Amino acid sequence: KDFDGQPIDAEVFWLKVTHPDDPALPDIPDVEGKLYVPRSGGNDELILFTPGLPGGNAGRFEQRYAKSFVDDGYSFFTIRHKITI
Repeated sequence: KDFDGQPIDAEVFWLKVTHPDDPALPDIPDVEGKLYVPRSGGNDELILFTPGLPGGNAGRFEQRYAKSFVDDGYSFFTIRHKITI
């Protein structure tokens, strides 16, 4: 549900994206996050939100914006459990 308690018409998945298997990129960490995919009317485009510090911004951002993005046909992924600096 969004900030106003309205349902978000999306399939929601918790995903782990593993680091690339490339010796040239040893410092790329795994990340976890939530993926929202519109149930219908998707436009095959993805919005990627990479929150920084302080923590907690991802959940607040999802509550406020995920419904609008999904309603406009976008898939939406929020990185969780890793910081972006």
